[in-house]
Amino acid sequence: MSLVAVADAGTTNLKAGVVDPEGNLISLVRRPIPLQQPEEGAAEHDAEELFQAFVQVVREATADCSDQVKALALSGYQFGFALLDEDNQPLTGFITLMDTRSRAAAERIAREVGREEIYRRTGCPPLFTSLLSKVTWIRSEKPELLRRTRRFADVKAYLIRKLTGRFATEPSIAASTQLLNFRSREWDPTLLGAAGLKADQLPTVAEGNKVLAELNSSAADKLGLQRDVKLVPGVYDGGAILPGTGGLTEETGVCNLGTSAMLRVCVDRPALDDPAQARLQAYPLLPGKWAVGGGVNNAGSALQWLRDNLGGQRNYSELMNEAKKIPPGSEGLICLPYLTGERDPRIGAQASGLFFGLRQQHGIGHLTRALLEGVSFTLEMLRDALEDNDIHPRQVTVAGSGSSSDLWPQILADIMEAPVQKSVTEEVSLVGEAMLGHACLGRYTDLQEACEGMVRPGPVYEPDKESMRAYRDKRNRFNKVLEGARSLYS
Repeated sequence: MSLVAVADAGTTNLKAGVVDPEGNLISLVRRPIPLQQPEEGAAEHDAEELFQAFVQVVREATADCSDQVKALALSGYQFGFALLDEDNQPLTGFITLMDTRSRAAAERIAREVGREEIYRRTGCPPLFTSLLSKVTWIRSEKPELLRRTRRFADVKAYLIRKLTGRFATEPSIAASTQLLNFRSREWDPTLLGAAGLKADQLPTVAEGNKVLAELNSSAADKLGLQRDVKLVPGVYDGGAILPGTGGLTEETGVCNLGTSAMLRVCVDRPALDDPAQARLQAYPLLPGKWAVGGGVNNAGSALQWLRDNLGGQRNYSELMNEAKKIPPGSEGLICLPYLTGERDPRIGAQASGLFFGLRQQHGIGHLTRALLEGVSFTLEMLRDALEDNDIHPRQVTVAGSGSSSDLWPQILADIMEAPVQKSVTEEVSLVGEAMLGHACLGRYTDLQEACEGMVRPGPVYEPDKESMRAYRDKRNRFNKVLEGARSLYS
């Protein structure tokens, strides 16, 4: 039996697993990736430390089945870039999305190029986390570093060069540079000019669902794998959730409830919102496919804050049980869960958290349920933006730690007035990447067939009519509270 190994370089952990053709996770190994902060605002991963952790987790995950592993698929985080010298040696760590040093530079380059122009070309509004913003900052603050730089590598490009000798990445990671034209999937000359870069300083962009190369002998030996193992670039970690849940059609929205949350739909066109609003991002995912939707900063992280500060020693399960006792609408209590601001321009990065309507009868159950409802209303705002742009998911598939309780999926179903199906696939993003590998090995004729053979759908939560009516009323009040808070945020 041919197996696929998958390695995922996340922002806090590097993990690897082995997945069989039926979608079973045979093994799983995790290692933390320490975050380095060499100066104020910095948040970097040491490149060599990351590669050594990669070698360790892949070697351990494949130890008992290395002779059966025929492909290695990669997953990784967006918005992480290291500067390399002429010898491809790192001059910096991977500057991650948590690094805030380029905030002012992002505003400057957005004014120079034009916010709407960047959005039209990249499918994403200007972000301080992008390479476009980071290069602008480095040119201003560290010009001597830029003079020594020959190439810019994202996490995948760095790993791929180590594993195969090729300097390449794939579109969904390349898109986070804000230098890639999201329609052509090629480096955009206008944005390269704005950044002062040349295309040969960036990786070649190869499709993530095709075999790029075989592992070189040195890499295969380090990983304990056969030398004919095929390297599949894969897609970015959040994008892998779409195939991992079977969400490859426009009829299905995919929601991940983790520390943050997302709602995305896989469509066959590069759909964009009105550039003046820019509520949606559109990342090139697979050939002829784009992941359209958006992310929410505050989901599980807000629930963690509630547990740690107001939970009174309760664990998550106990908080959910308390919330289940409270009727839909939380008896008038409204929560804006924006502890770290929000990505949606209708809310804004300056937003903060708020409980409105507190009364004596409200307890921890009300606070918990109101928070879950607040996150769900924010995700519903993304669904509105999709609908406004002629993308109409009829159902939602939900994954992530937030879906472990029945309560949150049911709240989503009632607020979105659509069926919500829970995915019970273990480590859904790893399985999504493994699907690409098994399709490349010929086990499946295409990715859709791989989804049918490897995805494990769970229970479906149908919207409740009475709850729907309650949430229609609460949504109107939620929007009014948000509208009133905006003037205070600014």
